[in-house]
Amino acid sequence: MRYQSSEAVRAATGKDWSEWFELLDAAGAQQMSHKQITSWLSDNGHLAGMWCQAVVTTYEQEIGRRQVGQTCDGDWNAGVRRVVTCSPEAAFELWCRSVDGESSFNGVPVADEPRVNVTQRFHYWRATLADGSRLDVNVYDSPKGEVSLSVSHRRLATHEASTTWKAYWKSHLRALPL
Repeated sequence: MRYQSSEAVRAATGKDWSEWFELLDAAGAQQMSHKQITSWLSDNGHLAGMWCQAVVTTYEQEIGRRQVGQTCDGDWNAGVRRVVTCSPEAAFELWCRSVDGESSFNGVPVADEPRVNVTQRFHYWRATLADGSRLDVNVYDSPKGEVSLSVSHRRLATHEASTTWKAYWKSHLRALPL
Protein backbone atom coordinates (compact mmCIF):
# COMPACT_ATOMS: atom_id res chain seq x y z
CA MET A 1 0.00 0.00 0.00
CA ARG A 2 1.53 3.28 -1.06
CA TYR A 3 0.95 6.25 1.19
CA GLN A 4 1.55 8.74 -1.62
CA SER A 5 0.20 8.76 -5.15
CA SER A 6 2.61 8.72 -8.07
CA GLU A 7 1.57 12.31 -8.78
CA ALA A 8 2.46 13.41 -5.24
CA VAL A 9 5.80 11.61 -5.42
CA ARG A 10 6.56 13.20 -8.81
CA ALA A 11 5.66 16.66 -7.46
CA ALA A 12 7.97 16.22 -4.47
CA THR A 13 10.86 14.28 -6.06
CA GLY A 14 10.71 14.76 -9.82
CA LYS A 15 9.98 11.06 -10.45
CA ASP A 16 6.92 8.85 -10.08
CA TRP A 17 6.95 5.42 -8.43
CA SER A 18 7.72 3.46 -11.61
CA GLU A 19 10.68 5.72 -12.40
CA TRP A 20 12.08 5.30 -8.89
CA PHE A 21 11.63 1.53 -9.05
CA GLU A 22 13.38 1.34 -12.44
CA LEU A 23 16.28 3.46 -11.17
CA LEU A 24 16.69 1.34 -8.06
CA ASP A 25 16.44 -1.94 -9.97
CA ALA A 26 19.11 -0.71 -12.41
CA ALA A 27 21.35 0.18 -9.45
CA GLY A 28 21.04 -3.35 -8.03
CA ALA A 29 19.04 -2.22 -5.01
CA GLN A 30 17.38 -5.63 -4.65
CA GLN A 31 20.72 -6.89 -3.31
CA MET A 32 21.30 -3.85 -1.04
CA SER A 33 20.23 -3.28 2.54
CA HIS A 34 17.90 -0.42 3.41
CA LYS A 35 20.85 1.66 4.60
CA GLN A 36 22.85 0.91 1.45
CA ILE A 37 19.96 2.01 -0.77
CA THR A 38 19.41 5.26 1.10
CA SER A 39 23.17 5.96 1.03
CA TRP A 40 23.32 5.23 -2.70
CA LEU A 41 20.42 7.61 -3.41
CA SER A 42 21.96 10.34 -1.28
CA ASP A 43 25.58 9.85 -2.40
CA ASN A 44 24.53 9.98 -6.05
CA GLY A 45 22.50 13.15 -5.60
CA HIS A 46 19.13 11.53 -6.29
CA LEU A 47 17.30 12.05 -3.01
CA ALA A 48 17.81 12.60 0.73
CA GLY A 49 15.79 13.04 3.89
CA MET A 50 12.16 12.08 4.37
CA TRP A 51 11.46 11.44 0.69
CA CYS A 52 14.49 9.17 0.43
CA GLN A 53 13.12 7.05 3.28
CA ALA A 54 9.65 7.02 1.71
CA VAL A 55 10.97 5.91 -1.68
CA VAL A 56 13.20 3.18 -0.23
CA THR A 57 10.49 1.89 2.11
CA THR A 58 7.93 1.75 -0.70
CA TYR A 59 10.49 0.06 -2.99
CA GLU A 60 11.16 -2.59 -0.33
CA GLN A 61 7.42 -3.19 -0.03
CA GLU A 62 7.11 -3.36 -3.82
CA ILE A 63 9.79 -6.06 -4.14
CA GLY A 64 8.35 -8.05 -1.21
CA ARG A 65 11.16 -7.40 1.23
CA ARG A 66 8.85 -5.98 3.87
CA GLN A 67 5.20 -5.42 4.63
CA VAL A 68 3.44 -2.14 5.29
CA GLY A 69 4.25 -1.13 8.86
CA GLN A 70 7.32 -3.34 9.14
CA THR A 71 10.66 -1.69 9.96
CA CYS A 72 13.75 -2.16 7.82
CA ASP A 73 15.06 -4.51 10.53
CA GLY A 74 12.07 -6.81 10.01
CA ASP A 75 10.33 -6.08 13.28
CA TRP A 76 7.16 -4.15 14.07
CA ASN A 77 6.15 -1.20 16.22
CA ALA A 78 2.95 -0.23 17.99
CA GLY A 79 2.35 3.37 18.86
CA VAL A 80 -0.48 5.24 20.51
CA ARG A 81 -0.88 8.85 21.58
CA ARG A 82 -3.28 10.73 23.79
CA VAL A 83 -3.65 14.49 23.97
CA VAL A 84 -4.26 15.55 27.56
CA THR A 85 -5.46 18.77 29.19
CA CYS A 86 -3.10 18.78 32.17
CA SER A 87 0.54 19.83 32.36
CA PRO A 88 3.29 17.52 31.08
CA GLU A 89 4.49 17.09 34.66
CA ALA A 90 1.06 16.02 35.88
CA ALA A 91 0.56 13.63 32.96
CA PHE A 92 3.98 12.07 33.49
CA GLU A 93 3.40 11.70 37.22
CA LEU A 94 0.08 9.99 36.55
CA TRP A 95 1.72 7.63 34.03
CA CYS A 96 4.47 6.72 36.49
CA ARG A 97 1.93 6.06 39.26
CA SER A 98 -0.17 3.91 36.93
CA VAL A 99 2.76 1.60 36.15
CA ASP A 100 4.58 1.74 39.48
CA GLY A 101 5.13 -1.78 40.76
CA GLU A 102 3.97 -3.45 37.54
CA SER A 103 6.07 -6.55 36.88
CA SER A 104 4.45 -7.30 33.53
CA PHE A 105 2.32 -5.79 30.81
CA ASN A 106 -0.25 -7.85 28.95
CA GLY A 107 1.32 -10.97 30.48
CA VAL A 108 4.89 -10.18 29.37
CA PRO A 109 7.32 -9.63 32.26
CA VAL A 110 9.36 -6.45 32.56
CA ALA A 111 13.00 -7.47 32.06
CA ASP A 112 14.69 -4.57 33.81
CA GLU A 113 13.96 -1.62 36.04
CA PRO A 114 12.23 1.16 34.07
CA ARG A 115 14.40 4.18 33.34
CA VAL A 116 13.12 7.72 33.83
CA ASN A 117 14.61 10.84 32.30
CA VAL A 118 13.16 14.31 32.59
CA THR A 119 14.41 17.28 30.61
CA GLN A 120 13.00 20.76 30.37
CA ARG A 121 10.99 19.77 27.31
CA PHE A 122 10.46 16.00 27.52
CA HIS A 123 9.60 13.40 30.14
CA TYR A 124 10.68 9.84 29.28
CA TRP A 125 9.86 6.46 30.82
CA ARG A 126 11.54 3.45 29.21
CA ALA A 127 11.58 -0.28 29.86
CA THR A 128 12.56 -3.52 28.16
CA LEU A 129 10.23 -6.51 28.32
CA ALA A 130 11.30 -10.15 28.61
CA ASP A 131 10.42 -10.80 24.95
CA GLY A 132 13.07 -8.24 23.90
CA SER A 133 10.57 -5.56 22.95
CA ARG A 134 11.05 -2.02 24.22
CA LEU A 135 8.69 0.57 25.63
CA ASP A 136 9.25 4.28 25.24
CA VAL A 137 6.75 6.58 26.90
CA ASN A 138 7.05 10.27 26.13
CA VAL A 139 5.19 13.24 27.56
CA TYR A 140 5.80 16.55 25.84
CA ASP A 141 4.36 19.85 24.66
CA SER A 142 3.58 19.37 20.97
CA PRO A 143 4.23 22.15 18.44
CA LYS A 144 0.45 22.73 18.38
CA GLY A 145 0.54 23.68 22.06
CA GLU A 146 -1.04 20.41 23.20
CA VAL A 147 0.35 18.08 25.82
CA SER A 148 0.89 14.62 24.36
CA LEU A 149 1.40 11.33 26.12
CA SER A 150 2.67 8.71 23.69
CA VAL A 151 3.61 5.07 24.01
CA SER A 152 5.92 3.54 21.44
CA HIS A 153 6.35 -0.22 21.71
CA ARG A 154 9.23 -1.29 19.48
CA ARG A 155 10.90 -4.51 18.35
CA LEU A 156 7.76 -6.60 18.14
CA ALA A 157 8.04 -9.92 16.34
CA THR A 158 4.90 -9.87 14.18
CA HIS A 159 2.23 -7.65 12.70
CA GLU A 160 -0.29 -9.44 14.89
CA ALA A 161 1.74 -8.56 18.00
CA SER A 162 1.80 -4.94 16.85
CA THR A 163 -1.99 -4.92 16.49
CA THR A 164 -2.47 -6.58 19.90
CA TRP A 165 -0.11 -4.21 21.69
CA LYS A 166 -1.59 -1.14 20.03
CA ALA A 167 -5.04 -2.08 21.36
CA TYR A 168 -3.55 -2.81 24.79
CA TRP A 169 -1.78 0.55 25.05
CA LYS A 170 -4.77 2.44 23.65
CA SER A 171 -6.91 0.91 26.40
CA HIS A 172 -4.27 1.69 29.03
CA LEU A 173 -4.06 5.36 28.01
CA ARG A 174 -7.83 5.67 27.78
CA ALA A 175 -8.13 4.40 31.39
CA LEU A 176 -5.85 7.10 32.78
CA PRO A 177 -7.90 9.86 34.45
CA LEU A 178 -6.40 12.73 32.47
